[in-house]
Amino acid sequence: MAIIEQKVADFYRVPKAAGASDFGRDFTGLAIPNVKAIGHTFRKISGDPAAMRLAGDLIPERIVSQPNFVPAAFLVIGARCARSVCKIETHGRDFQNIEGRWFGTGFLVAADVLLTNHHVLHSIEAAREAWCIFNYEVDGEGKPLETVAVRLEPERLFVTSPVVDGLDYTFVAIDKAVGAQFGSIPLVRSAFTVHPGDAANIIQHPEGRHKEVTLQQNQVLQDTGVVLHYASDTLGGSSGSPVFNNRWELIALHHASKKIEPGTSFGDGVPVPEYVNEGIKISAIAADLEARAESGGGAASRQALTAFAGVDTLMGFFGGLGRHAVAASPAGGVERIIDTYGHEGQDVDVAFWNVDWFSPCWQAKLDSLAEVIADLNFDVWSLIDCTAESVHDLIERIHRDYDIDFGCAFSEPDAAADTPQTVVLWNMTSTVVEPVAWPDEVQEWLRVDSQQFDDLRAQAVFGRVFERFPGLFHVRAANRQPEVDIFSFHMVPLQLRPTREHSTRTRMAAKILAAAIPRASAQLGCRDWMFGGDFAADVATQEFRSLIQTGIAPLSAAEDGYGAISYIKSPSSLIDTIFLSSNLKRSFGADDFFITVERSIPTYITRLSVRPPLLVRLSLADRLPKASKLPPSLASALGLG
Repeated sequence: MAIIEQKVADFYRVPKAAGASDFGRDFTGLAIPNVKAIGHTFRKISGDPAAMRLAGDLIPERIVSQPNFVPAAFLVIGARCARSVCKIETHGRDFQNIEGRWFGTGFLVAADVLLTNHHVLHSIEAAREAWCIFNYEVDGEGKPLETVAVRLEPERLFVTSPVVDGLDYTFVAIDKAVGAQFGSIPLVRSAFTVHPGDAANIIQHPEGRHKEVTLQQNQVLQDTGVVLHYASDTLGGSSGSPVFNNRWELIALHHASKKIEPGTSFGDGVPVPEYVNEGIKISAIAADLEARAESGGGAASRQALTAFAGVDTLMGFFGGLGRHAVAASPAGGVERIIDTYGHEGQDVDVAFWNVDWFSPCWQAKLDSLAEVIADLNFDVWSLIDCTAESVHDLIERIHRDYDIDFGCAFSEPDAAADTPQTVVLWNMTSTVVEPVAWPDEVQEWLRVDSQQFDDLRAQAVFGRVFERFPGLFHVRAANRQPEVDIFSFHMVPLQLRPTREHSTRTRMAAKILAAAIPRASAQLGCRDWMFGGDFAADVATQEFRSLIQTGIAPLSAAEDGYGAISYIKSPSSLIDTIFLSSNLKRSFGADDFFITVERSIPTYITRLSVRPPLLVRLSLADRLPKASKLPPSLASALGLG
């Protein structure tokens, strides 16, 4: 950044780049004054510093090149991170099958999980023999601190990826008491926490020495998407060290050095060293764990994934989950991660969100909502209770700040610009959404007054059953030939406002939709359906019985143990705001097609709205037809050509 106040803001507040993490947001309450205001006060009292002269050519102060200011709290947070870093000592046969003793560095990423390199702890046997030595450092007077040596528990968790054809990482369990004493370093999935030119700060045990830190001449030179190359110094024993940016966000796992090929350039004016050091990006490790989890026998990988927070913007909120074909690929390590990044065409991510007070306060929430939409990288968003004016400004902001183009369509396109209604937004590079007119008879049903329901008049509410008209939209994947029926369904965003009669209103709405589905299916050729939004009712209360009896099924929240995967199997659910038709279930592989739900919502989203979005991925990765049966253009678009 070229401006001082932006440096300070970057440290304490959410960066504008997509992929901002939650780590560091706890420090937003620190009393850091505005730097621009400080400069203004100085000039007001003492005049313009640039115009002042102390003696000869001397002036009071000046930034020499780029600003290098960081808040004083930088030291406090760095020291806190350093407590979680330990020296690892072990013996036996190493990863090259050579007998001996060796050492490295590791760090806690959860209260009971340690992360290091595969070539430091390559096997359960090596982990059993290891000692993790915490506090192996000196105090301010150069005196060694009292150390704490702890054994690992690889029988409880051990996940490793090899050096060759892998990502050179190992997760291993450790006693929870260690994390309680020394804390842990959050694992943040974001692919955009670092950029070339940023700092790569490394806390390490070089040559097995007391804990040291690299904070100088440590520029990030290159980001390949999977690994980082940086000028930060390391030595033997530094393997397995955490690499941080200047916000003390973990960006990589250090593992090796690399000789630079002749002719390599890192940009204009950037010196090219003979060697660079290399770290595996945290986002790439998360993607690899997800691919391993999908390929069978992935309980340990799923357990390791629970330590991760945040979102990898390149892969979307759900990352690589559901991409079975990629997970089964013979490619490993870096190649598999690149393959996973390239297969987003095998799934469609859909979100429904009623953002609190967006209609009356949309200008105050515009930047935050744009960041969330860019960060989560969903294909389709249904926003509840928005105005046309606010949505058009939101789309413009997303394009301006993130260079992403979204289309939009409204449930009531002829309504006034300030009329709250439901809207569908879609990423135009991945998806096509087209508004569809309901049959005339169905449109009349959807605008019916509640008092026309004779069997419910004892509890009748006053006014329309659907206070916000439920629009109908056809969703399909972009750049695919329409004759190939993949990722094509009709979507109906709904809002049933919570009132004292909402149970009655919901039953009325379910009856209307139950009658509308077969009529619209027959007249419009709508085979596959998705209903979602704000229903203000629980499926267990049976308000949706009429809808369910037509074959529409609510999503099941029967989780697999770690809150990431669910299957549609029965009309009973903790998730009552998305319904799918039986036809849609068959399109995605009979009654148990893959679907992911209930992944942990990043806290910066819940700070924007107390109502988190409902997020779902429909994945066809392991059920796509073979490339030979597809038109060449479609096979290429799906990465199967």
